[in-house]
Amino acid sequence: MAPLQQQQQQQQHADEWKGKKRCRVKEEAAQEQAEGDDARKEKRKKRKERTRVKDSVGKEREQQEEDDSAWHEMKRKKKKERAQVESKQEAQQEDDNEWKGKKRKKERDEKIGREVADEVTGKAGEQKDVNTGGEEQAEEEKGKVKESASSGMYATIQQVTLFFTRLSDTPSARCLRGVWLWFSKRRRGCAQLFRSASDDGNACATYYFAVCLHKGVDGAPRDATAAVRLYRRASDAGHAHAATSLAVCLLAGEGTPTDRAAAHKLFERALEMGCAEAAVRLGECYRKGDGVQQDQATAAALFRRAADVCSLPGMFSLGRCLLSGKGVPQDRLAAVHLFRKAGDEGHTGALCALAMCYVAGNGVLQDKEHAARLFARAAEAGDTRAMMALGKCYHNGDGVHQDNARAVHLLQRALDGGNADALLVLQAFYYNGVGVPQDRPHAAQLLQQAVDAGSVEAMYRLAEWCYRRGQGVPQDHKKAVQLLERAAVAGHAEAMLKLGECYHKGEGVSQDKEKAAELIARAIATGNVGAIYSLAKCHYFGDGVPLDKQKAAELLQRASDAGHLQATVKLGMCYHRGEGVPQESAKALELFEKAAKAGHAEALLRIGECYFKGEGVPQDKKRAVQLFQQSVDAGSVDAIVILQACYYNGEGVVQDKAKAVQLLLKAAGTGNLEAMFRLAEWGYHVGEGVPQDHVKAAQLLRQASDAGHTGATFALAKCYYVGEGVPQDKSKAAQLLQNAADAGHVEALSRLGMCYHKGEGTTQDSAKAARLFQQAADAGNIGALVHLHVCYFNGEGVEQDRAKAAALLQRAAEAGNSEAMFRLGKWCYQKGEGVPQDHARALRLLQQAADAGHTEAMFRLGMCYLKGTPDRESSKDMNKEEKEKAEGIPQDKIRAIELLRRAAEAGHTDALFSLAVCYQSGDGVAQDKLRAAELLQHAADAGHVNSMVNLQVCYYNGDGVPQDRVRAAQLLEQAAATGNTEAIFRLGEWCYYRGEGVRQDHVKASRLFQQAADAGHIGAKLSLARCYHLGEGVPQNTPLSLRIVQQAADSGYPEAVYTLARFYYQGGSVARDMARAARLLQQACDAGHVHSAFFLGVLYFKGQGVTRDTRLAVRMCQYAAAAGDEEAARLLPMWRK
Repeated sequence: MAPLQQQQQQQQHADEWKGKKRCRVKEEAAQEQAEGDDARKEKRKKRKERTRVKDSVGKEREQQEEDDSAWHEMKRKKKKERAQVESKQEAQQEDDNEWKGKKRKKERDEKIGREVADEVTGKAGEQKDVNTGGEEQAEEEKGKVKESASSGMYATIQQVTLFFTRLSDTPSARCLRGVWLWFSKRRRGCAQLFRSASDDGNACATYYFAVCLHKGVDGAPRDATAAVRLYRRASDAGHAHAATSLAVCLLAGEGTPTDRAAAHKLFERALEMGCAEAAVRLGECYRKGDGVQQDQATAAALFRRAADVCSLPGMFSLGRCLLSGKGVPQDRLAAVHLFRKAGDEGHTGALCALAMCYVAGNGVLQDKEHAARLFARAAEAGDTRAMMALGKCYHNGDGVHQDNARAVHLLQRALDGGNADALLVLQAFYYNGVGVPQDRPHAAQLLQQAVDAGSVEAMYRLAEWCYRRGQGVPQDHKKAVQLLERAAVAGHAEAMLKLGECYHKGEGVSQDKEKAAELIARAIATGNVGAIYSLAKCHYFGDGVPLDKQKAAELLQRASDAGHLQATVKLGMCYHRGEGVPQESAKALELFEKAAKAGHAEALLRIGECYFKGEGVPQDKKRAVQLFQQSVDAGSVDAIVILQACYYNGEGVVQDKAKAVQLLLKAAGTGNLEAMFRLAEWGYHVGEGVPQDHVKAAQLLRQASDAGHTGATFALAKCYYVGEGVPQDKSKAAQLLQNAADAGHVEALSRLGMCYHKGEGTTQDSAKAARLFQQAADAGNIGALVHLHVCYFNGEGVEQDRAKAAALLQRAAEAGNSEAMFRLGKWCYQKGEGVPQDHARALRLLQQAADAGHTEAMFRLGMCYLKGTPDRESSKDMNKEEKEKAEGIPQDKIRAIELLRRAAEAGHTDALFSLAVCYQSGDGVAQDKLRAAELLQHAADAGHVNSMVNLQVCYYNGDGVPQDRVRAAQLLEQAAATGNTEAIFRLGEWCYYRGEGVRQDHVKASRLFQQAADAGHIGAKLSLARCYHLGEGVPQNTPLSLRIVQQAADSGYPEAVYTLARFYYQGGSVARDMARAARLLQQACDAGHVHSAFFLGVLYFKGQGVTRDTRLAVRMCQYAAAAGDEEAARLLPMWRK
């Protein structure tokens, strides 16, 4: 904290303290005023003492804070000064190191020059040269070389090269000139010099010429066999480096069969001759156990021997031993010293090792920037491993600014330099589009190159990343299996696991779960922790091994102890569920928290579920939502789906369906099938959070279904069944239901059974439908019990057995199925089908179904309470005795309206219609024609035809809505389109015949009358008869009109009987017959036809067809007038007179 901020904070604390002090003084003064003088004096004295003490303490605190502030300021200044000093020291140290490096390089060049001169001139002194006259010339050249070496002529390469061109043309001189060309990196011509000197018997030249052939230097053709032959010649002549190189070839099998024993003897022989390289090579053999028993101590001793003679590889190898503590006591400081010493001398491997120490802070203070500089030095010297390491630094931004393009450039340089490991890293960059445009075909080509070079990891990646996924190459599971088998044989644990996965799924090979489990066990033997987890899953599910959840839990414990986080979470789930271990919620939570501390996304999700459900911890949905969000942030897609449900339902957070849909969109974008399914069903299908789009919903369902989501397959089948978002295709729906059923979707079994039961999308097969219902019921689907009940009740696909049908309904009702409760009450106990008849039990079941939200039960029960009797639908099949028994249902219009309202709110159209009728008539509620019209409109919008017809009356007469006969006609048109005969009749009679709401059209009216009459509508027959009688819309045809009326009257329809009576009364088309007219009017009057009573009264008044009886005529006129007949009401006063 800055000093100014500290002072401000101290001043603020002081002000607060003084304010509190003033308040306390005022309170105490007020209290003292109410007390006596002595008490006030005593309190005043105590207050002064307390104030004095507090002031003293406050001053001490202020002084302490000032001292602390000064101390912190002094500490910051010292730290800053120390940092400046250290920075200067580091800069000085770098300058010193640079100067020392140049000095050492100069000394090293002079030393090498003297050693080579000694070696070459030594060999020249031992041999006689026929071209120069023997020993005298050799001694002379030897003297010249030594003299030149001691006189400082190695200051520059140019001077040395000039010196060697002046030497006489002897084998030793040619070899010496070749060596200088070699070390000066001007290698053109050196191979020819070495070959010439070798042909003349110079062992040193033979060795160097062998190196040229071995490595293809200076245009010499690569020929390992010839190189080995020359190494052997030089080795036999006592050349230590040749013996070492020959041993290396024998170990690697280059140019000669592998012979490790001979190689070790050659190393020992070269070691006796003082060759440091041989000590390093032999040490590597002991370190790796290559041809000898592994012995880290012997290896370290050999490395030390080489390091003692300043061998750079020896220093590097000994440094590695000291760093790891293998073969020698661990000494990281000494290791770093050796790495630095060898690196300063130009050993790139040591520079890389030193850089790694700085990266990890191993033996030195961690300094990634310095590590990057060391990698850069090694890379500039041509070390491909350093190029790779520096590329990774640029990729990760370790010690340098992140630069993926630079990383790719360095990796490409390493690859061009022959480092095959760079292929794998570079391939990952091209595969993921890091630093370069994404190019997966090129990535696959790089992997293929690495495979050709023998890389086991490349075999695994090419199989798993490319051929199995079809990325960069055509998908080819067989090719993937071949590559995985090669990698598995080479011991690649992940390849064994993936190969096991192929055998488990039958990808590219025949399915063999036992083989899969065997491969996983092999991977465990390699120490792969993931394999332990995979084998645990096999035991958990019984895949390829016996089902054994206890064994699975033991394996999960092993993997968890080894640090496998996913195994820790799954072990927690075992404890949570009590699978293979005792059920312990606290232990489960402990394991989840262990994995969550490491940032494991699923662990956070599981802890969230514990808080959400209150399992092992107090329920806290807000905390659960926070954990779900953390899991989402950690990369869990499943957590996104669960968090979405919280936002959708408003659990733990404020309900936000738009946010829920956004989360689903995010999860679906990752390919999560459950998210696609929910986005389709919860979002686009219902239009919540996104605009309703059935087409988009169907596309998402198809995508998830194709990927194997059975719930999506089932939902897509429903779309095809009803034609939502896709063309209606019940055959396709049945096929999808079959796919979902085969995948284990229980409800799909039940729906598929309905298709076979009704013959929708497939051939009707009641027996198969019953079998499917039985399968679904056995799998726990309660709805299937109801469907199976129908089969047994009606004997469809099974032998009729209504007792069993009732028992099935009883099972479903006990499981809480409201449809079963309704049917058990209505079909069984009310009618006595399969069980003894029991109306009280039936009523209780209807009430239970209504309480469970069954809308049809609410409606039926509501109608029963409205009338105090069974509703018409329930009572139409009852005999008189049954109706009398059922009369005991008490009338309760308040409860009836409540039930009808609940059913209406749930969308039950019959309930909407009946409730509207109640509001129209004021039956059980206050009359409210406006509310009635609203309810009829809701029902009509839902397709309820009777509501359309009744709403038409409202618009026709202006009841509850403004009069609108055009709208009335439209409603009748809509209802008539469904085939409703009453609507067809009214459309003809009220609209087209009268010209109300539409243009008058008797022709169309007559066609509508004909259509309704053909469907059996009596009123339509009478209207059609009128048209034929008057010739309106049809040719006049009185006989046909009479026949139509006669047919209608024969059916007992009062209006038709009255109309026929009019025919006989008026005569014309038939012979006038007053007596028959009177009889027909009496028949219509007995059936309740009011105007027939008035007309019959007229006949009695006039004595036409009956004996004149004025009193009876008056009574009949009086009856008609009371029933609302206007003409009777007009004539009644005159008749009374």
